[in-house]
Amino acid sequence: MQRLSFTMVLALLIGITVSSHAFASEKHELSSISKKSNVSLLGTKGVTGGQFVGVDHPTQGQVKIVEEDGVKYLEISEDFKTDSGPDLKVILHNSNTVEMTVQEGDYISLGALESFNGSQRYAIPNEVELDQYQSVAIWCEEFNVTFGYAPLAR
Repeated sequence: MQRLSFTMVLALLIGITVSSHAFASEKHELSSISKKSNVSLLGTKGVTGGQFVGVDHPTQGQVKIVEEDGVKYLEISEDFKTDSGPDLKVILHNSNTVEMTVQEGDYISLGALESFNGSQRYAIPNEVELDQYQSVAIWCEEFNVTFGYAPLAR
């Protein structure tokens, strides 16, 4: 019985290891594909990018808006870093500075923050008028606290 349990545990560990390596390989492959694709800085209305500054939490790194195959993306740089927190969102804000708290109607959410550090990419819906937004922020929706923001250069 102990031998059967040991064999099952060993098989489970091997399966988990193989799965995690396959996932990491797939993630790296997708990252490589996007870097090789036809990506350009979005020239529409002169929006390019900016550098994060902390508000309530240290936040650093760069952000830029790119267009690839007709789709706009917000890209956060590899050197991005912020504190961990609950319910963090990536938002486009209508002001070039973002206060500690944000008001409903002043922003649009691009979704949940994928990671507290490293490069990330968020699709910007086609109906979003980028000229209405002047910054990108990392914002805790649960407590209405801005961790940091990056003004978008024009």
